[in-house]
Amino acid sequence: MIQKLTWPRAGAIVTGQVDKTTTWERQRGQSLQHWGPKVITPGNAGLREFRISDVAQVRRLIHRTLDISYSDVYRPRAVRFFKTFHSEAKILRRHQEGEILVVELDGKVIATGAIVEDDIFGVFVDPDFQHHGHGRALMHELEARARSKGYREAVLSVSLPSRRFYESLGYTGFEDRAIDLGDGEKLAFWHATKPLTAQDA
Repeated sequence: MIQKLTWPRAGAIVTGQVDKTTTWERQRGQSLQHWGPKVITPGNAGLREFRISDVAQVRRLIHRTLDISYSDVYRPRAVRFFKTFHSEAKILRRHQEGEILVVELDGKVIATGAIVEDDIFGVFVDPDFQHHGHGRALMHELEARARSKGYREAVLSVSLPSRRFYESLGYTGFEDRAIDLGDGEKLAFWHATKPLTAQDA
């Protein structure tokens, strides 16, 4: 649904690195403790941290969502740009530099989102599971993590299909941005922000 539309910062992917995730049971009492009972998203899907073993599932989820939800509003070259931006290598780099969350239902990853510093991006919900609250659950947790690190504002880049969703979450600004894809093609999106206040916690 959203992407941070700048290339990730430099940083080699460390193969064989220690997996940063914990088990779901440990997460309930540690990294997601500020959620309390809300840690279960609608439909009994579990919200947890990304594991390196999730990378293929996450990439397939994102690319499938791009094919279904983006192809009607972006030209093929723009969709290819998004897919390159969300390759397995870049997902792993994101995991190394920040945090990735996934929503899992019956062993299947149905939603994902990431945060690096105060930047939220790579938020996608499988089209078969959209409009059930999974995206809101992800955003609530990503914003909470930014807040816990002392950030007073969350920033994100908003793709054309997802503006209404982010407006409903309180994001404002929506400055017009574009990336030149060559041959006269541009990829349009918006830059938006949201204050992170204690009332949102």
